[in-house]
Amino acid sequence: MRKKKKDVFDYIYPYTKKYVKPIADFIRKNRFISIISLILIIYFSLFVTTIIKALFISFLIFLGGISKIYQRYTSMPLGVELVMFSTVLAGYLYGSLIGGLVGFASFLLATIFSNRYNAIYVFVSISIYVFAGALTPFFGSITLAGLIFSVIFVITLSFISLALLLSRPHRVLMFAFTSFLWNFWVFISLAPKVVNYLT
Repeated sequence: MRKKKKDVFDYIYPYTKKYVKPIADFIRKNRFISIISLILIIYFSLFVTTIIKALFISFLIFLGGISKIYQRYTSMPLGVELVMFSTVLAGYLYGSLIGGLVGFASFLLATIFSNRYNAIYVFVSISIYVFAGALTPFFGSITLAGLIFSVIFVITLSFISLALLLSRPHRVLMFAFTSFLWNFWVFISLAPKVVNYLT
């Protein structure tokens, strides 16, 4: 007797029985979990870009904040931090509102991590960071925006430290030098590479 020639379904059936049937049985027995899972999958698929954006913005805030934690353990007036970088990058990528919010939130977090509280210093710094984040989108270059706001930040904080807080000149000079040198490297070398990678 002549054997029946196998069609495509004869080849698919064993795999369907092995892999698809258990899934179908699970869905039938756990309908509530299956429905919730489906909703979450659809929700994530629709809003995946927004979710990733929110996570990255949160990362920038945390990065700026944690970058000043070393100041808790040293009295040296160093200007090494990533608050300006996070702020300008957020403004450049996501617009004025997000840039301003990142500047505000990241510096507040940095103040908590560094454990250095001074009302005048905090108010002026937050104002500069918020303006930097809000105005960065109007610059065509993240390097130009970063360097300009870094210079404004250094000059303003140095003046306030000398005139209002009566800080020692050599400490102000150390802050100004390290801050400008650090941000010069960040916005000349690091920032353009990050923007190219993300865009």
